[in-house]
Amino acid sequence: MRSVPRIIGAYPPDTQMSSRMVGKRLRQQSKPQWGFEAVERSCGSKMEGPRPDKFHGCAVAERSGKSPAMLKFGGKAIMSTTAMWLLLAVVVVAIVFGSVLYKRTFTTKELALTGVMAALSLVAYLFFRVPFYGGSSFHLGNTFTALTALLLDGVSGGLAGAIGLALADILAGDPGYAITTFVLKFIIGITCGAVAHKAFKLRELDKHSSGYIVKVIVAAASGLLLNVFTDPFLGYFRNVYIFGQEYTVAQALTKIAGGVTFVNSVASTVCVVVLYLALRPALERAGLLPKGETN
Repeated sequence: MRSVPRIIGAYPPDTQMSSRMVGKRLRQQSKPQWGFEAVERSCGSKMEGPRPDKFHGCAVAERSGKSPAMLKFGGKAIMSTTAMWLLLAVVVVAIVFGSVLYKRTFTTKELALTGVMAALSLVAYLFFRVPFYGGSSFHLGNTFTALTALLLDGVSGGLAGAIGLALADILAGDPGYAITTFVLKFIIGITCGAVAHKAFKLRELDKHSSGYIVKVIVAAASGLLLNVFTDPFLGYFRNVYIFGQEYTVAQALTKIAGGVTFVNSVASTVCVVVLYLALRPALERAGLLPKGETN
């Protein structure tokens, strides 16, 4: 029987690597990285994810001499992962602080219902989503943003959607997307709440009032259809200034013409109207909805 040489002994001494060194190398590579190394390694992996355009065209990463918070991919400067997390933190703190100053008081019931709606937004996005090439996706996560705005107020609806859907991006390892998601969903909630409670005084209307269903539809559709236009243009900001991509306004307009966000908004509007008409009487009987005019 012919003997098989040991792997370690089969190579010259200067190229041998013991099992201990191999284990150490593997442990180092398995540790989570939150700085430059994570972004460098993410270039190839993100290409196969739900957003294949994120690092499209990138090659070898190198540090940019302009700022320690920037990296270069294929000669294009982008934010490091650390900088993305910091920017996300600033956006979250600013919006939450502004919400507290504007609304001033949150009851325990409002906080509980907002938390439930944020969780439902997260679940609807993670488990009922159809991704499309280019970063777009069909999902019903926005449904609970608008629904909370109609049931409670714009601030609560905006926070429910912003927290739930931004958390979905964070769990997917996309802090850059979470930044714009937080802003976009807050805009949806604020818009729906303003139309519902400031323009239509929806809470003061009875379900048998003239034009009640039409006002519910318009209030729900207002923020969701606005998102058809705000999503591409905030996406332009994200792609150019955070991801360092070559992205033009024409490409943003193409995304509007693509219709994915529009179909998403129409489907979400239908769901919001159905759920609102079903849930409002039950929640009012349970005393979970605020009475009178709210912010």
